[in-house]
Amino acid sequence: MKREKKSKSNSGSPKRKVKDFSLEEDVPSTKKSQKSSPKLEVEEILDIKFSGNVEDDTVAPKKKSAPKKKKPMMDPNIVEFETNVKDEPEEGRKSKSLFAKKDKKLPKEKVKKTKDVKKKTKKTPKKQIDDEPENWIIKSNLLNFEAIKKRITHRKNRDFLLKVLIITFIIIAISIVASRYLTSTEFRDNVDTNIGKKVDKESVATIASDSNNIMAFGQYIGVLNKSGLVLYDVDGKEQKTLDVTISSPKHSTKNKYLALAEEKGNKIYLINDSIILWKKEIEGEISNIDVNENGYVSVIIKNSSSKSMVMLFNKEGKEVCEYYLAFTYAVSTSVSPNNKYLAIGEVDYSGTIVKSKIEILSIDKAIQGEKDPIINRYESEASEIVNNVNYVDNENAICMFNKYIQKVRSNENSRIVDFTDNTYFYDVNLNNSIATIEKQDSEMFSFEYQLKISQPNSKAEKFFILDSSMPKSMICNGDNIVVNYGTKIQIINTSGRLVKEYESNNEIKDIVVGNSLIGIILKNKVEIIKIK
Repeated sequence: MKREKKSKSNSGSPKRKVKDFSLEEDVPSTKKSQKSSPKLEVEEILDIKFSGNVEDDTVAPKKKSAPKKKKPMMDPNIVEFETNVKDEPEEGRKSKSLFAKKDKKLPKEKVKKTKDVKKKTKKTPKKQIDDEPENWIIKSNLLNFEAIKKRITHRKNRDFLLKVLIITFIIIAISIVASRYLTSTEFRDNVDTNIGKKVDKESVATIASDSNNIMAFGQYIGVLNKSGLVLYDVDGKEQKTLDVTISSPKHSTKNKYLALAEEKGNKIYLINDSIILWKKEIEGEISNIDVNENGYVSVIIKNSSSKSMVMLFNKEGKEVCEYYLAFTYAVSTSVSPNNKYLAIGEVDYSGTIVKSKIEILSIDKAIQGEKDPIINRYESEASEIVNNVNYVDNENAICMFNKYIQKVRSNENSRIVDFTDNTYFYDVNLNNSIATIEKQDSEMFSFEYQLKISQPNSKAEKFFILDSSMPKSMICNGDNIVVNYGTKIQIINTSGRLVKEYESNNEIKDIVVGNSLIGIILKNKVEIIKIK
């Protein structure tokens, strides 16, 4: 009973170190130390670690840690100690069974308690988890991943900044070069020469001719003389002569089509490329002619029955319709690309005040014989004279007056450009564009003349800075705008870009513009500039 009480009283006491003892001590002395020292639990006894060798006889307690296995193994020194004890006398050998006796005589409550301690020790502390090799590997991998991620992010940011710097540098360089190109004539000449925009005089083909009847269409320059219409290619070589007998021609070109008529005469020719599609003789005097991209030909005729009349032919030469004007004179006509509308520019000289009128005729209604096939009319104010009409697309007829440019559709009208004192030249014979040359009177600008290219549908505008010298004329056709300075020309497209630049040795009399070539008419020859 006394023994049980002692165990209870010592159950809550802290663990104690085992005193040093040697193998030479007697067994009774071991028993005395056993009685005097508090009773140790089974787990505590098993955790005892004997440090050093047997001769040192020192024992140090092992630090508590979660057991990796269910049954903790004894230190090899303990095994050696036990084997050495076998050689001792019988009284000494009893110390070997000391642990077993204590296990058997432990009360049940105490055993249960030790089991609970085991269960609690199974929960490994956080510090011990971090110390395990597997967790160190995971931690190191995570740290490596974070480091790699930071390096990748840093590299991406560095690459992005590098790209931004490169783009900024390119934009600044382009801006500097563009400003120099626009403001410095010398710099522009050097650039144009080096990149091939400036045409070398030695590469220019020439045609010996003193004729004034020269035209450009398709890939040919046509020279009309007594023998007929002679066709030359871009190299100045004669290709073909067409049987055309006209002395005073009026002509119109569109792509590969050339419409020829005898002014104040009655002959009409339609030519496609190098072939005469048809020819006709009509009644009355022809005052003007026009052809569209589909080969539809509109002819303005003066006769005794009316002020003027407009006749329309298709590309086969068949008459489509005719329209009579009782009080006005037609000066210009244009057929829409879809062959649905005919725009007629008219001038009224009957009153004391001169006025102009634009009429949009529905070709379908005219074919059906309706009395009034006109679907829209526009009348100008006094002294506003129309001089040219051109369809830039299927709906918009661009009408050029002496004071402004007007857009007339089948159901509406709108003003596009009003001319000022600084407007020098203007033309509407372009594909979906209008060209005007203006002078800058402001000191803010370092240049004096500019070419403005306007789009009637989107109202977008593009500019090209011209040379400092005053232009002599401007000729437009298709996508090409030619500015004449007297001996020098600049060819600009409708995008506002310089295509070619050429300077002749002689004064330029006139210029004819086709799709792929340009003819510069001099005193006794024609110089051919290839565009495409």
